[in-house]
Amino acid sequence: MPDVINALLPVFLTIAVGYGLVRTDLISEGVWSAIEHICYYLLFPVLIVITLIRTDLQRVPFVALGGVLLAGVLTMCALILALRPVLMDRLGLSGPTF
Repeated sequence: MPDVINALLPVFLTIAVGYGLVRTDLISEGVWSAIEHICYYLLFPVLIVITLIRTDLQRVPFVALGGVLLAGVLTMCALILALRPVLMDRLGLSGPTF
């Protein structure tokens, strides 16, 4: 659990600081837009890569993780296909659109 907190804490702190800066109007709208682009396209991906680099992958059960991910995807596919008639009627979709 501490690993998860250590991985997510910088993300939530970044969001909280950004929200605080916007709410206080310390930064103009044009500057804020540029900062958002830098954070979204540069800083956030770097943060993710650094977190992944520091992760100890020796302890990750890849087979079990892959099995759970595959089971989740297949379950969602089955659910969507089972609900296809209802969703097509409610949303007014044709077959190719669905």
